[in-house]
Amino acid sequence: MDLDLSHVLGLEKTLDMVYTGREGNTVYARMPITDAFRSRFGYQAGGATAGFIEHTGGRITEHFMDESRASSGEVLLPFGTHVVVRHCRSAIAGYLYGKAEVVEDDTNERRRKVTTKVTVTDDEGLLVSEGFVTNKMVTRAYFEAKRKERENAGNAAPTMTPAEAGPRVGSAARESAKLSELGSVALPFDADLAQEAIRASAEADKRYANIPPKFPCQDPKRRLGIRKTLDISYSVETPERVESVMPIDSRNIARFGFLAGGATMALLETTAGRLATLHADFDAGEMTFGTNMDIRHRRSGTGGYLHAVATVREVDVNERRCKLVCDAVAYDDDGNVLSEGIVVNKIVKRSYWEAKRSEQEAAQRQ
Repeated sequence: MDLDLSHVLGLEKTLDMVYTGREGNTVYARMPITDAFRSRFGYQAGGATAGFIEHTGGRITEHFMDESRASSGEVLLPFGTHVVVRHCRSAIAGYLYGKAEVVEDDTNERRRKVTTKVTVTDDEGLLVSEGFVTNKMVTRAYFEAKRKERENAGNAAPTMTPAEAGPRVGSAARESAKLSELGSVALPFDADLAQEAIRASAEADKRYANIPPKFPCQDPKRRLGIRKTLDISYSVETPERVESVMPIDSRNIARFGFLAGGATMALLETTAGRLATLHADFDAGEMTFGTNMDIRHRRSGTGGYLHAVATVREVDVNERRCKLVCDAVAYDDDGNVLSEGIVVNKIVKRSYWEAKRSEQEAAQRQ
């Protein structure tokens, strides 16, 4: 099978990412902060930043993969497996700059595991987010052997319905993309499957249309932001649980035609973020922000829809803020768990947020 490894598409194009350089085991990238990636409050959506972090962290493994192909002719397939993200502050305009440097490189006869530390800064050089991204590269032979092993076993795997979705452990990754079609990926979009989710989401947007723009950059015309860009719709919205759906198509795939892990990160953070807004009192001047994510990728999606469920695990309230810890899980149309983990959001008063932002900026400039 002949693979076109130079093809650029999917999430990298959707996020308008540009890789600006490489120095040894460190790569640099940049993405703009535009209306396409904003949250309800007008700031850069945490889900977009999380996607940027995972994609930047995975870029160095693609360099390693290309070098392996050039030196030995062997094609290694890269897959993201574990991502931890911490958001430090909110970005409003300009660019985000990513720096990914290898902190662990472990190789055996079956796979090569690479962990990178990723830092994201703004135009002023202030830290916006940081995280660790782990990717594995496996040989084609190992990939095919594992796929046949699963096929011979009947591809038995845990499945779930939306009502059952919650924190659980998925099985090993199941990759079934047609790698020969890398250069002409055209995954289907079935509008009927998401019709109910789209209707519910539209009704939710109408409910929020009357909220006045109280916060910086908050413009009702820009509230869809990352949701519109990735076509994310909500089907269930309660203070205990939010369910969402996103098509797997040319906007969010990775280099070999699989669903990009960064797109899954964006969906999970957006879904958990919606859950946080249902606990916030906008009339009282409260704001919601994602602060932490810890997600493990179990499988790879190749088509249809990606479904996500966020449920409340813990609510911690004090006089300054409310911290909402959510279990988040993503699964495919067959109910197979693709990714799962924890997403943390905070709900704060605008006055507290402004004071903390000024404090953080002053500390970082010293």
